[in-house]
Amino acid sequence: MNNSLLSICIPTFNRKNSLKRMLDSINTNPHVEVVICDDGSNDNTSELIPFYKNRLNIKYIYQKN
Repeated sequence: MNNSLLSICIPTFNRKNSLKRMLDSINTNPHVEVVICDDGSNDNTSELIPFYKNRLNIKYIYQKN
């Protein structure tokens, strides 16, 4: 069961630097989930996710563009 009260949904495509700034701006809160939908980025966006998983409740979805 998901206990999140708020979901922040972030669509992205080759915006690694912008995504990093966005994730840095989100305060840690156990009731907030961050859903990142990556539409086939080829700028290594997925490499950011492990750095934030210990601080934020992240669900990362990758799909081919």
